[in-house]
Amino acid sequence: MEKKILAVLLIFLGVTGLVMAEVNYSIGAAGSAKVVALYAVLGAVSFFSGFGLLPFSEKITDPSMNEEII
Repeated sequence: MEKKILAVLLIFLGVTGLVMAEVNYSIGAAGSAKVVALYAVLGAVSFFSGFGLLPFSEKITDPSMNEEII
């Protein structure tokens, strides 16, 4: 259960970082290249880390081979 909460928080943080990068890019604030790159990279890392924590993959068993297939 804790992984799902952490995943949602990381996804929200990532989306927020990506939106902040877009806003700073569109405004063109002073020193924006470093700020936009920082927000974009941290937002993307947070988003994909949170997305990776979500339980999408289920173990599928093949009854003919009696082995687990991932």
